[in-house]
Amino acid sequence: AVAPCGACRQVLAEFAAAMPVILATSTGGDRQVTSLDALLPGAFVFKRP
Repeated sequence: AVAPCGACRQVLAEFAAAMPVILATSTGGDRQVTSLDALLPGAFVFKRP
């Protein structure tokens, strides 16, 4: 399965952190559902005061 690149993971962390991430193969085979925390542990997320 192909995972999002680091820049894409950061954008997901900033705008859609709770969204499940679906990893798929280019041939349409098996899919995996994972979390952003699994793909980018300790992500930096700006918290507004």
